[in-house]
Order: sequence, then structure tokens, then C-alpha cells
Amino acid sequence: MKPAFRSFWLGTGLTILVGIGAAAFAQPLLDDGALVSESAPTGGVFLTPGQRDKARFQKSRGRMELQHRGLELVDSVYQVSTDPARAAILQMHRIERIYREQRDRDGLMTFYRDVLNRTDNLAIRNVAYLKLSALTAHSKDFQGALALLEQGLEENLRRAR
Repeated sequence: MKPAFRSFWLGTGLTILVGIGAAAFAQPLLDDGALVSESAPTGGVFLTPGQRDKARFQKSRGRMELQHRGLELVDSVYQVSTDPARAAILQMHRIERIYREQRDRDGLMTFYRDVLNRTDNLAIRNVAYLKLSALTAHSKDFQGALALLEQGLEENLRRAR
């Protein structure tokens, strides 16, 4: 073999061996997620230890927040199921959303007036008065909105004696 040809193969072989050795050394680090973020959009981005810890913390915090929201939902459903006033207020809110999607302000005002005529429950009446006064004020009838709020306040003061 000629010396130039031999040095070419020797250099190539050495480069291959170094590459294999580096890959073999780095593979355990890559496999356990110590240096690579699998969730990175680019596939695998090298992270510093501080970045890695922050990413793990954020992932754990996200899981805990989901669990907390799930527990809050269960608690809310229980509270609504055991308290008819809360259930009615929730249903009123959902009905209001449908009226708003239909852009039917007059129908919504009629709905809240009907609620006031049908119940003596103070919590439900307070919500109805507040919603009805807000709708009235939005239509620029400020005197009508004030009258509704004052009527609700008068009911609360009478019951508070």
C-alpha cells in the first residue's frame, strides 16, 4: 500500500472509531433523558441541567393543575347537585349564554323577569336583579337599571332585619 492511501484509510478508520465511541458514550445520556428533551418540536434538543429541571417542574406542575381542576369540578358538581339554588343559578347562566348566542336581548330580559316572578329564593333573585339591571343599563336605560338595583337592595334590607 502506498503511504498516502494508508494514511487515508487510517484517518477514516480513526474518525469512524471516534464517532462510534462518542455515540456509545452519549447514548446512555440520551436514553435516560438527561440531556435531551423528547417533547421538543425539533425532535431532540440538548438542555442544560437548569433547563432540564425547569422543564420537568413545568410538566409536573401541569399534571398537578389538571388533577386539581378535576377535583374542583367534582366538588362543584356535588355542591350544585345538593343545593337547588346553585343549580338554578348555573342553569340561568347556561340559558343566558344561549340567549346571547342568539343575540336575543329581549328574550333574555323576559327570562330574568320571569325568574323574579317565580321564586322567593334570595340568592336566585339577587342574580336575576343583577343580570337584569346590567342588561337594562347596556340598553342605555340607566334609570331603569338603578330602579332594579334599588328594588333588589330593598328586598335584601327587608330580609336582613
